[in-house]
Amino acid sequence: MDERADMELLQSQLTKYAKDVAALYRDLRTENELLVKANRELGEGFYDMVLMALDMITLHDDSLGGHCKRVAFYSDGLATAVGIDGERIMNLKLAALLHDIGLLRLPRDARLRILEGTEESAEIIEIYQQHPIVDIRPIISSERFAGIAEIISAHHEHLDGSGFPAGLKEPRIPLESRVIAITDAYDLIKHCKTRGTEPRLAIATMEMDAGTKYDVQFLNSFKKIVLEGDPFTSFVEIEMEDLAPGYILSEAIMTLSDVKMLSADTVLREDHLEALAKYAKRWPLKLPIKIYLPQL
Repeated sequence: MDERADMELLQSQLTKYAKDVAALYRDLRTENELLVKANRELGEGFYDMVLMALDMITLHDDSLGGHCKRVAFYSDGLATAVGIDGERIMNLKLAALLHDIGLLRLPRDARLRILEGTEESAEIIEIYQQHPIVDIRPIISSERFAGIAEIISAHHEHLDGSGFPAGLKEPRIPLESRVIAITDAYDLIKHCKTRGTEPRLAIATMEMDAGTKYDVQFLNSFKKIVLEGDPFTSFVEIEMEDLAPGYILSEAIMTLSDVKMLSADTVLREDHLEALAKYAKRWPLKLPIKIYLPQL
């Protein structure tokens, strides 16, 4: 009887222990989920702040602001396709939005020549080649976003070491930087250097540097994405009441008195629509509004 009682006591203790462990696991899982959620919300909040700041820049410089927004959009799709996920996706999107902020130290006309590939001044080109490593660290000095500076600093590095500013080779170039290297170059070819270049021609130009400048696997994945439908190619005209969050403007929204309300390439948010509805009552808008077709 004593042995049986001991076994029952042991079983009871083991059952209680198992329940305690299960409860602890549930608590830890809940806490982890809350931490993950808080971390994601922190990243999304910072992303929204960066996006709003970029909207303000875009009001004065469509070329730079629009380029950064498109690169972030393309980078999100490519990163997902090649298996970059979670917090790394958010850091990549932030890096893509901020990747050319260092160009703000250049005059506007010089920035435009840089984006178009027509700058000839050796002094300006030297400043340009330092732009991935200047003016960015103070913005992202927190530990949470420390990796963003590394991504930005390497987005002009090439696999063969011929890039800048550090001449890094393939093993030392972060995957996120390789993504931005492709999406940045594609957007410059398609929208800045030769406006209206077809996606297939832009990709064909880049394929000549596959394996030297660009990661072959990533470029192949990006080729598939944009050839299936580049969202920044075709547009439609709609009325203001048909606008919705997520639509991307293909042209700036202007008032009848030629005041710019929202810049081209803005991804519309709910607060944009609320502001437009409010101010359009006082300052009528030029209609119709043009948005990129795939967002319908």
